[in-house]
Amino acid sequence: MCAYPNGSRYAGEWFINQHEGYGVYVAADGERYCGQWRASRKDGVGRYYYSNGDIYDGEWSKNNAHGMGIYIHVNGNTYKVHPPFLISSTHTTQTHVLLLTLLLTLAHMHSLTHTLTHSPGRMAV
Repeated sequence: MCAYPNGSRYAGEWFINQHEGYGVYVAADGERYCGQWRASRKDGVGRYYYSNGDIYDGEWSKNNAHGMGIYIHVNGNTYKVHPPFLISSTHTTQTHVLLLTLLLTLAHMHSLTHTLTHSPGRMAV
């Protein structure tokens, strides 16, 4: 885990001193992001938990919610987000891992299937 002087924390994968791969970032104000990172920016699939209780669960690009996702308001209202919708990172709040877990599980299953069907000496099914 890495603790920053401003009170924020990051736990996850690193590459050349940058957040890279899967990680969890908790801001000093309690907002947090759980998901994929590229070059220390939210990029891939993840969940953001906002300080007001709202949640965005979906795709991210260069630190912005971008692409398919679900925005869940603290009052229970849910909105499906479809491209080319973009939520600026200045409006971000908090997210968790339901969609991320599902997508990572599916990606892992695809990877295993690919390995089993494309391994040397094995027949494709």
